[in-house]
Amino acid sequence: MSLKNYLTLTRPLVWLDVETANMVPPEQARICEFSFHMVYPDDKPDKVWGTLINPGIPIHPETTEVHKIMDSDVADKPKFSQIAPNIAMGLKNVDYGGYNVRFDLRVLSGEFARAGVAWTYLGAKIIDPLRLWQVSEPRTLTDAVRKFLGREPSEAHRTSGDVQDVYDVFLGQLEYWKDLPRDVDKLAELCFPHDPNKVDESGKFKWQDNKVVLTFGKNAGKDLEKLPKDYLQWIVGADFSDEVKQIAREALAGRYPKRSV
Repeated sequence: MSLKNYLTLTRPLVWLDVETANMVPPEQARICEFSFHMVYPDDKPDKVWGTLINPGIPIHPETTEVHKIMDSDVADKPKFSQIAPNIAMGLKNVDYGGYNVRFDLRVLSGEFARAGVAWTYLGAKIIDPLRLWQVSEPRTLTDAVRKFLGREPSEAHRTSGDVQDVYDVFLGQLEYWKDLPRDVDKLAELCFPHDPNKVDESGKFKWQDNKVVLTFGKNAGKDLEKLPKDYLQWIVGADFSDEVKQIAREALAGRYPKRSV
């Protein structure tokens, strides 16, 4: 079945996905694989294309665990800058689709900027099945009570009613999804997976090759010990958690986190 049996297209709709080599904000990420499926508004056959890409940096072990792409897989592949002009030409006057696709578009935007190739997705229509799922199946407590308990909320938005409904919904979920763990630790890990590389709870600082690196802003990926003092002072005075500010204060004093073995 073709997408055009369901949608009326006025210009190409490009479904795309990227895999990245490093764990940084999207605009600083380096692509190691890129694929797209382009659906045209006329009778022209769909175009499906993809390639591994040499990111120009070592692929981080944690990302390899996810997508299984290793440095040896991309060693002889083109760099993004080499194929950027052709990709930019292909991604012109199109709309986009993908799972959490705004992330992928931000990654592409950063790569095009580094390559010095003009490209933007501003003005394009964006379709995201993840968002459609969230919109089509709302997940407020009221929705959960109706789905898992088959009744109306006890007393919506009052704590006594809400806390009882949450408790009952959880029991309903355990009954509905038989394969959920029956163990608190495992359920907690499923809800909020533990990241052993996080230095602080918010993940503003992470361990990378036994060094603490910053994960956001213009200094993303930079070793904590090499951050400018004025930047650390800005962190101390900005709207960050007390934990992040304390790491910055300690760094200003020449004291840095030590990873426990």
